[in-house]
Amino acid sequence: MAQTIVGLDIGASSIKMTRLEATPFRFEFVDFSEHSLPTQVDLPWEQLVINVLQVLFTDRETTADKVISSIPGRYVSSRIIELPFSDKKKIEQTLPFEMEGLIPLPLEEVLLDYEILSKAPEGVTIMALCTEKKLLEDHLHMLQEGGVE
Repeated sequence: MAQTIVGLDIGASSIKMTRLEATPFRFEFVDFSEHSLPTQVDLPWEQLVINVLQVLFTDRETTADKVISSIPGRYVSSRIIELPFSDKKKIEQTLPFEMEGLIPLPLEEVLLDYEILSKAPEGVTIMALCTEKKLLEDHLHMLQEGGVE
């Protein structure tokens, strides 16, 4: 049975939405739409996003088994880091110490993740990413208020 996946790109002036049908063997593109955020309205950006999401997910009854949403790039910090080992457990243990001096917030207030960019016998190159937990919580709350399950 196919699973519906919705991708949301929430930008400064519009929300782009892509729908896919996924089966265990393939992904099929269903549709793409772009929805402008109103410009002549005196509301905060977050409320404009919530209003447009409500139209898309509640009024138009858009349903999805899975929703994947981007957060604005201004909320994410990334760093390329080289480590002299490639063991996943060591990377996860070392990452907070490597990032601690590179970010202006206490580690308890950020969410860290990474992606391995390349491996070599002498170690790995990773892209380390971080965002404030509060910003991510606010983003998830905004999606929920907009009717995104």
